[in-house]
Amino acid sequence: MLVGRSLKMLPDCIVISFADTAQGHVGTVYQACNFTYHGLSAKRTDWKVRGKEHLHGQTIADEFRGVENRAQAMRDKYGDDFFLAPRPRKHRYVFVVGSRAYKKQARESILYNQENYPKPGDER
Repeated sequence: MLVGRSLKMLPDCIVISFADTAQGHVGTVYQACNFTYHGLSAKRTDWKVRGKEHLHGQTIADEFRGVENRAQAMRDKYGDDFFLAPRPRKHRYVFVVGSRAYKKQARESILYNQENYPKPGDER
């Protein structure tokens, strides 16, 4: 109810949200709110440092903000403790808010193909 009512309060816009596969989520709440499903996010990697795995990669990188080659600066400081870890892909959901004309135009501009909703236990 909160999500549905909150969406109605927004001006014309496209809302994009993700469900975290690493947590076993498939986006059941987004499905119930009539978001459209547009597949999984791209494969990515995160910067990690041994002993600081709990920190987000961007938090670690912020230490080197403004440095020309952050990755190399991190390798120089942390040595073998610096590594790249694969980031779990996420389910991508889209909801368009606005007038009928805006919704039509916005849906045509979405770059990802709409797919059927994933269900718990689906192997993707």
